[in-house]
Amino acid sequence: MAEEALSYVKQLGLQSDSKIALEYYKAKQQGQARKAQQLKSHFESIHKKRQRFIGLTTHLSSHSFRYLDASKKLKYGNCGECVLHAAYFLQYRQGISNFAILQIPHNPRPDLTMEDNIFLPEEMDHELILLNPSPDAIWGRPETWGADALVLDPWLNFFINGG
Repeated sequence: MAEEALSYVKQLGLQSDSKIALEYYKAKQQGQARKAQQLKSHFESIHKKRQRFIGLTTHLSSHSFRYLDASKKLKYGNCGECVLHAAYFLQYRQGISNFAILQIPHNPRPDLTMEDNIFLPEEMDHELILLNPSPDAIWGRPETWGADALVLDPWLNFFINGG
């Protein structure tokens, strides 16, 4: 089911301005001026999509189907949108509800349980899916997630055993 969720997100063909920005800075550091310029132009075109996307979705809940529809229509998605598409696939196409969206802040707090459901947007850095966590899992302590837990990163298109 993890592979199917990743495939679903990948086939959407979403473009991420964050990924292009990372490639741009890498090319710039390596002295690849022409590649850096091409990436900068590509970033600017995707970033325009992002601005249109934000304009379409600012009044909507981030868990809204219309939010996901806007993402698909504009072919735009950073980690948060990719995670929501994967969550949609797991829940509505596969009937799986034993997962959590992990929102990883710059300064993670290992004491928070998944039931705390704390969202700290000013510290947000990346989002992942924790699939099949044990009922008493503490999100900042992978050793509590259980042997069947998987961590999915639909943005980078991979999953690992989380237990």
